[in-house]
Amino acid sequence: MKRYSGIYGELLSITDENTILKIYEQYNGTTITFPKKLYSKGFVQKYICENYGVQSIQEISRYLNLSSRRVMQIAKEEGVTKAKTNAQEEIY
Repeated sequence: MKRYSGIYGELLSITDENTILKIYEQYNGTTITFPKKLYSKGFVQKYICENYGVQSIQEISRYLNLSSRRVMQIAKEEGVTKAKTNAQEEIY
């Protein structure tokens, strides 16, 4: 026989019993929806600004769960251009 009902039983498969009890105490009876986007707009902008040209666009888009096109669009809005490669730095 299962000890916990519904979502509490499902959450137990990804976390521990103490966490389940804390969630129950804090949120029991509350309807909760989770946004599709995990990261805030500010974090996404900062991450792209710091990693554009360091990581590939595909790596950034995979990490942030955005399309490559959206990553490039945000970079353009933030005024970020690709960093120089070592070969380019040696020429100048």
